[in-house]
Amino acid sequence: MKTVSNVYNLHILTCLSTSTSNFVKETPSKKYAVITVFSENHACEAMHACRTYSYVSEIQTGKIAVIAFYAADVTNKTISKYTELCPFVRLRPISLKQYPKYVSDLKNYRFKFLIVKEVLQEFDAILYGDSSVRLEPGATTETLTDLFKSMKTTFARQGIRMFTYASHYNYPVTHPLMYKYFHVPVEKMKKTVQLQATVFMVSNTESGHNVIDKVAKCAIEENCMAPKGAKVQCPFPEYTQNTKVVCHRFDQSAVNMRLIELYGTNLHLYYQESQLLNIVRMKTCSMP
Repeated sequence: MKTVSNVYNLHILTCLSTSTSNFVKETPSKKYAVITVFSENHACEAMHACRTYSYVSEIQTGKIAVIAFYAADVTNKTISKYTELCPFVRLRPISLKQYPKYVSDLKNYRFKFLIVKEVLQEFDAILYGDSSVRLEPGATTETLTDLFKSMKTTFARQGIRMFTYASHYNYPVTHPLMYKYFHVPVEKMKKTVQLQATVFMVSNTESGHNVIDKVAKCAIEENCMAPKGAKVQCPFPEYTQNTKVVCHRFDQSAVNMRLIELYGTNLHLYYQESQLLNIVRMKTCSMP
């Protein structure tokens, strides 16, 4: 996994100029899917990401589906542009009306695992990626199908595979109220590096649902995932010192607690990087 913050990847931008006219439009099988989400302020970033999907052979042939959920603030103009650039992506509006009103605040990240839980019922396994996640088939011999196959082998028992980790431990970025919902001792949170919920893979199996169903339940509990007073901004260097709680990582903290609750502190049971995935977060963005 390569992480690039706030800069353009020149190689990717060169690829973005390539036409997608040769893309084969077929009806994807109900086996695997790539899922992503974007709002209007991340739409440009999402378009750059989705263009990289078109260079993946399994997506070109329709073997693997791509579904993008868009927020209520995304304009018709943006939807038209996205469809023009990435015609192979199935677009769906984010629908959270069936949940308590506080779930609709996207800044609390409650939506992510609710969407994952909903869509997972349609496929054997899904790869979730934020709008910043790009696919780089030219960077490795590993294929997207290989990643999905790992959910039937290496990660079959766990039902989930995380791909990247943060630069801090779990403890300083997890609100104390979270311990009411997840039975994880503070000592384990202090000794584990936090895995990022930016991109992960989950299988439609008992073990996969055993992870995400409780995280999704946490998302609709008012004081779980986004407890009152929780703040995402983490002061430096305090959040790196692992001595006190200074901020909260919402869905990321929740899924880490669930993984530790189920499988303990050996992160390699549910984490393995892949060079096929690349995170490119853009502070400024020009439409492709």
